[in-house]
Amino acid sequence: MTKFFKKVACLTVMAVTVMSAAMAQDAQPTSADNKKIEFSLHLGGAVPLGDFGDSRIRYEEPFVAWNTKESDKGGAGFGANVGMKLKFNIPSVKGLGIIATADLFWNGANADLKDLKEDVLDEMLEGYEDSYYGDGYSYNYENEVYDAKVKLPNYLNIPIMAGLNYEYSLNNGISLWGEGAVGVNIAKVTKLEMYQEGHYYRYEYDSYSGSSEIEYDYEERWGMKYDIQTGLAFQIGVGVKFADKFSIGLHYYALGKVKLEGDYYEEEYRSDEGEDFDEEPFKLKSVSPSIFAIRLGFHF
Repeated sequence: MTKFFKKVACLTVMAVTVMSAAMAQDAQPTSADNKKIEFSLHLGGAVPLGDFGDSRIRYEEPFVAWNTKESDKGGAGFGANVGMKLKFNIPSVKGLGIIATADLFWNGANADLKDLKEDVLDEMLEGYEDSYYGDGYSYNYENEVYDAKVKLPNYLNIPIMAGLNYEYSLNNGISLWGEGAVGVNIAKVTKLEMYQEGHYYRYEYDSYSGSSEIEYDYEERWGMKYDIQTGLAFQIGVGVKFADKFSIGLHYYALGKVKLEGDYYEEEYRSDEGEDFDEEPFKLKSVSPSIFAIRLGFHF
C-alpha cells in the first residue's frame, strides 16, 4: 500500500508542477475567451454502475470478486471523487480545447457487504463451548473471544487522461460544455482482513487413555493483499459553467479491467507454541469499474 501512495504522490506532484508552469505562462489574460490555458479543480460523488456496484446473492449471502473465483461482481458502494483538469484552448476553433485530467475515485463496500460484515463479527465474537459426559468419558471445549475485527476492501481508481472539450457560450455568463477523454487507470483494492484474539481451553478424559488438557491464548490475523493494476480507461461528460468560475458536471467513467491477484496471508500467535506466518499467491477474476460522477468544479 505504501508503494501505491508513493506512486500517486509522484504523479500528483508532476501534474501540479506542469499545470502551475502552464498557468504562469498564461497569467495575463482576464477574459475567458482570451485565455489560452484554464485550470480547474473538482469534487463530488461517485456512483458505481452495473456489476461494479453489485454483490451477487448466493445462499442468501453476498459474494464478490475480491474473495471468490466464481464472481465478477465488485460490491462497491457510493463513493467520492476529487480531481483536476487543464484545458488548452485552440485559438483557431472557438470553444474547443485539449484537456488533460487526473482524478481519484474512492468507493467502499456497499450496504449488503456492510451487513454481512456485522453478521461475521457477531459470529466471531460469540465464541463457543461444548461438553460431553458418558461412561468412562468426559469432554470440555471452550473458546472465549476477547476481540474481533473485519476490514472490508475499498476500491481506489486514479484515471489520468487526455481528450477534447467543447464549450458553447450562452447569455449572462452561462455556457454549456461537453468532453471526452481516454487514458490509463491506476487501480488498487485495499486489504481484506480479519482479526481475532481470545483464550482456548480443551479437556478430555478417557478411562482407557487417561486425560489430556490444552490451554492457550491466541491471536489470529488472515487476509488478502491485492496488487496494483493498470488498464485502459475513458470518460465522457457534459455540464454547465457559471461566470467562468463554477461548473456542474455529469460524467461516465469506464475504468477498464482490474485483475484481482496478490497474496493470501495468515498470521498466528499461540502462547504455548509461539508465532507462525504463511503467505501464498492467489489469482481471482477481474472486475470492471464503471462510475457515474456528479461533481462541482472550481475554475481558475
